[in-house]
Amino acid sequence: MIFRLDRRLVFPRPDLAEPNIRRLLVGYLPYIVDPDKLMDIICCIVQERYMPAKDQLAKAESDLAKTQADIARAQNIIDTKKNTVAADYKASVVNPIDCKKYTKKDGCAPCGSPPQKSSQATA
Repeated sequence: MIFRLDRRLVFPRPDLAEPNIRRLLVGYLPYIVDPDKLMDIICCIVQERYMPAKDQLAKAESDLAKTQADIARAQNIIDTKKNTVAADYKASVVNPIDCKKYTKKDGCAPCGSPPQKSSQATA
């Protein structure tokens, strides 16, 4: 074990590489954690961070797909209605228009009598 100047305990890196001049001059670079605890730390990170994030990503992707499908369906409905507005209007308007439906029951024309001229003249 090696103590650094700030009195933290660090562990030397095991020598896995071939010896070289740099290693002889600089020495070993210390590990931040004990190499024996590295797998425990990785497993903890996977269980506590990666798996919940993976589940949240899957839920977000499914919500996105559902929203995109809703948007596409609404856009299709709007396009269909825009394209059939004129045809629907022409189908609902009957040619020729039957004026008898719009006359009053007492026989008067629907527009009534013409407006009366004023007896006072403007000068």
